Amino acid sequence: MLSYLWEENMKTLLFVVIVLWPVEALACSCFQPSVQRALTSADAVFTGEAVEVQYVDRVGDMFFGEKRIIVTVKVSEYWKGNIQETMKLHTVYNRISCGGYFFKKGGKYIIYAYKGKAKDWLASQERRPQLRGIGLPRQDDDIWSTSICTRTIELSGAGEDLKELGQSKIPSK
Repeated sequence: MLSYLWEENMKTLLFVVIVLWPVEALACSCFQPSVQRALTSADAVFTGEAVEVQYVDRVGDMFFGEKRIIVTVKVSEYWKGNIQETMKLHTVYNRISCGGYFFKKGGKYIIYAYKGKAKDWLASQERRPQLRGIGLPRQDDDIWSTSICTRTIELSGAGEDLKELGQSKIPSK
C-alpha cells in the first residue's frame, strides 16, 4: 500500500514539474544597462506617478500572451525627451517576456521610455485587441513604451539613477 501511494505521489510531482518547468524556463532575464547607457539609448527619461493603469482585453492573452497595458503617468520631472505633464505608455504585463513593465496604480517610477509604432505593440497576435472603453492607437501612431530591461524601476529603488542623472527639468503645463 505504501509503495502504491509513493508511486502515485511521484507521478503527481513529476507531472507538476513537467508541466510547470517550461513556463518558468521562458521567464525573462536581461542585462541592466548602466545609467549613462540607458540615458543615451532612451528617447525620454522621466519620473512620475502611474495615475491610471488600463488593461486591454485580447483573445488568447489569458495564458501565454502578454496582456496589453496603457499606463497614464503624471510626470514630475525629466532629463531627456519631448515630455508633457501627462504621458501615456503602452506596455505589456510582462509575465514571461522582457517586452514590458508591470505598473501599479499610484506607484512612482523612473521611466526610460522609447518611441515606437503602435503596430509593434499590437502585433504579437493576429487579432486586434477588444477594448472596454479605452481608445486604441492606430497601427501607424507613435507611442511611448518601456520594459524591465531599460532600467525603468520604482522610484524608491532609483537612488543610483537619480544621483547620476543630475539636475532635472520640470515639464510645462
